[in-house]
Amino acid sequence: MGGWNLPHKNPQPNIEATMRDRKAKQFLEELCQINESVPIIVEGFRDVQALRALGIQGEIVKLHSGRSIQQFCEEFSEHHEEAVILTDWDNRGNQLFHLVTRFMDANWEPYNHFRQTLRDLAGGAFQQVERMTMWEHLSLANQA
Repeated sequence: MGGWNLPHKNPQPNIEATMRDRKAKQFLEELCQINESVPIIVEGFRDVQALRALGIQGEIVKLHSGRSIQQFCEEFSEHHEEAVILTDWDNRGNQLFHLVTRFMDANWEPYNHFRQTLRDLAGGAFQQVERMTMWEHLSLANQA
């Protein structure tokens, strides 16, 4: 018989991937809820785009805006009482996180778990906020 030699596909979904997707979706929902009243600080424009693509609709502020980190933190803290800080967790992102938390007067500590949770969910798959677009299939914007 000269049929196609197709690889066997397991009809069962990958349980680990399904659990990771469920946790990522929950993370996005919690972040979206907090972001209704607390701005998110990210490094740059692509990070903003990624969060918007995932359905995050609240205020998102870019850290890279032509000011020093200290100036940014002072100006941000004048206008906001709280912040979710979502810098990348590569070397540069970790350095920025430490600088921002050093100069930030706005209360960020209660929301620090978001950065850690994102890092844990990403595992080794990515180290940049902008790469969250790999979860676009979980976008809150797709919900009716």
